[in-house]
This record gives sequence, structure tokens and C-alpha cells, in this order.
Amino acid sequence: MLKRKFSTIFVAITLIMIMTAPVFGDNITSVKNEITTTESSAVNYVPQSGENVGNGKVILTQEDINGNEKKSREVGNYLEQKNKTSKNSTRLLKGYYSSTSLNYDHVLSPEAQSTDTWCGPAACLNAIDTRSYHSVGQNTNLTQFVINSFLNPGGGLQLNGTYLTSNWTTTLDKFAPGNNYEIKRRASSVNYTDWQLDVLNSIIYTIDKGYPVVVDTEQMPTIDFIDPVYRDRYNSNGNKPIYHYVTVIGYRYTGPDPLCKYGGYQLIYMDSAGYHNGVYETDYRRIGNTTIRMGIMW
Repeated sequence: MLKRKFSTIFVAITLIMIMTAPVFGDNITSVKNEITTTESSAVNYVPQSGENVGNGKVILTQEDINGNEKKSREVGNYLEQKNKTSKNSTRLLKGYYSSTSLNYDHVLSPEAQSTDTWCGPAACLNAIDTRSYHSVGQNTNLTQFVINSFLNPGGGLQLNGTYLTSNWTTTLDKFAPGNNYEIKRRASSVNYTDWQLDVLNSIIYTIDKGYPVVVDTEQMPTIDFIDPVYRDRYNSNGNKPIYHYVTVIGYRYTGPDPLCKYGGYQLIYMDSAGYHNGVYETDYRRIGNTTIRMGIMW
């Protein structure tokens, strides 16, 4: 009798939690050496498959900032040298003016997320499995449940999604070692076009090293959508912003671009959303636009 009563209470509490799951804003506030966020007022909203409703909370320590600056300098030197080499060579190297995609298991990947708000663990696992398959020819035996335990040490279903914290870099470095993953956020002094190019350069650099990049997107009409399916989703779901992680595994050169001296690119990404699970392409600007207030793991 007590067991049945406890179960009834537990179910009731769970339903209340689900029905009051909040959508958080992304109002960025700088505090000394950290970048934090404040949360907007909550609204009643039940997350749907493929959405990360609690996205937006980011904390970067001074160590994170220093690591990003160091890595960004490496990117600049690497890409400039690669561009010079390409111009002076009869063969086009991978990098600018070409295309590269990481190898992945076309049967097992990409995984669809296990719960409505687990796009974070799914995107992280897709990155780890892609790195594993690209380097040794097979996926890992990890599961989204295991990855969630590292990204969200508190456990549970994560009704508000997975926040962008140092747990990401720790998890990726543990299971996809060698890249020294960093969280990159747009500084307030960086304009949108420069951010788009910064994201593109960071992705090219990381993909060339053999590692995927996880991007944290915020999608709505005033920002952008990475695919028309998300605009449809926005329109059919009360015009609510969509927060969603996807995993970039490659890039494809598309020709001259007036806004990018090295040309235009399509980015190849894995999507875990239940209504959009698969591998797709999108313009690099769309990834840049939708990560402007969020960030990337590279």
C-alpha cells in the first residue's frame, strides 16, 4: 500500500515538473573573468523531440578563455600557411578551396536522441563515435545514458536540456582525446560577420585534425534556421525559439564568396532530432548566425 501510494506521488510530481519546464533566455552578463547568463521568466512549455529548452547557461573560466585564445592563434597560423601552400602548389590541399568530411558508420550513426531534451548527450556521442570510427574504423560502445552522466553529473532526465559548461570539454577530451576541446563564445566586440568566419575557420581547423565540432544553436526568425524543417517546427509550435545541439563532421567548398576571401562553404552536420535525424548540409553562415548567442565546442 505504501509502495503504491509513493508511486502515485512520484508520478504526480514528475508530471508537474514536465508541465512547468522553462524556456530560458540568453541574456549575457560579463562578470570579471567569467561569462555567465541570466534567465528569463519561465513559461509553461513541454519540450518536443529534438529540442533543448534549457539552453543558454554558459560559464567560461579564465582558463577557458586563455585556452581559446591560444587555440585561435594556432588556427590563424595554420590556415594562412595552408592557403599560401595551396596557391603555390599544383595540388590543392585539403582546407581552403576543397572539401573534407570525417568517416562515420553509415548504419549506426548518427544516433537519434533518447529523450526529448537529450540533444546534448546525443550530439556529444555522435562526435565521439565519429572520431572513433574515423580513427580506428568502429564506433565506441558508449551510450547516451553514459554520456549524460558526464555532461550532467546530477543525473536525471534533464528536463531543461544540457547547459554549455566545462563538462563538455572534459567529456569530449576523455572519450575523444587529442584535440584539447575548447568552448568558443562570441565576444561582444566581435561583429556577426567576423563571428561567422571565426566559426568557419575553427571548424575547418578541427575537421582537418580529424575531430568533429559540436555547435549549440538558437533558432528563430530574427536569428536564422539551419534547415527549413526548423522553421516549420517553429511555426507549428507557438513560435517558440528552438535550442538544439548538432555535430559538424565536414565542410564542402562551394565557390567564390564576396564575404569570405577563401570562398563559400557548406557544413556537413549530424542531427539527432527525432523529426530530423540524419546527416545534412547547411551554409556556414547559418551555423555562424545560430551560434552567435550560444557557442561551439571545437
